[in-house]
Amino acid sequence: MSVIAALRHLQRVDSQVRALSTRLDGAADALAAREREVTTANAKLAEAESIHRQLMASAKNLEAESGSFKVRIESLRVELNATSKKSQYDIILGEMGTLQEKRDELDGQALEFMTKADAQQARITDATTHRDERVRRRDAARTEHDQRQADIADRLAELRREREEAAIQVPAKELALFNSIADEHEGEAMAEVIELSARHREYTCGACNIELPPRAYAALMGNNDTIICCPSCRRILHLAFAEKAD
Repeated sequence: MSVIAALRHLQRVDSQVRALSTRLDGAADALAAREREVTTANAKLAEAESIHRQLMASAKNLEAESGSFKVRIESLRVELNATSKKSQYDIILGEMGTLQEKRDELDGQALEFMTKADAQQARITDATTHRDERVRRRDAARTEHDQRQADIADRLAELRREREEAAIQVPAKELALFNSIADEHEGEAMAEVIELSARHREYTCGACNIELPPRAYAALMGNNDTIICCPSCRRILHLAFAEKAD
């Protein structure tokens, strides 16, 4: 088998390996994207819940403070009922009024926090719905990924073995060149020489369509072990009919 023929065989197997690997990578990328969406949704939900807890805590603290004022007011009310002195009565009554004003203010603030907490609870509900939807999408992506992996895992392993066997048939220098170009062009390391006009000796690269010098065609015709790369895209050139003859 000529070097070009060995490279063409490697190209065919390598293309299949890359195609299946791309399918797996695509499913893995989709799953990773869905995982990030779930992480973001969980963070937003946690933030909404944290704000709700803070609002509720503030409301409860204000209610507790208001309750302490209530206890003091009730205590003063007992004193008020027990006193017979007008001056003392006025002092107690004034303190009760001041405390009641403060209590009313605290109750108003507590109510404001509770109102905000109720609104925040609605945001939590929305955030939970959003998170649950992202979880469902993530789970669907995981199912697709696992199914795709199960469907092609055996075939991919088989093709990778075939690629290793095909690579052995290629000399080390040419193999390194092939791998470099394949990585550069997403697996398409080789290009067929297209004959536009035999009479005018016009030839082009089948991949990038640049015009090739006649000597490149002649060199490939003369020796099927000759490695000639396209001067533009760098792909390894080959002649389709020469491969069939080989």
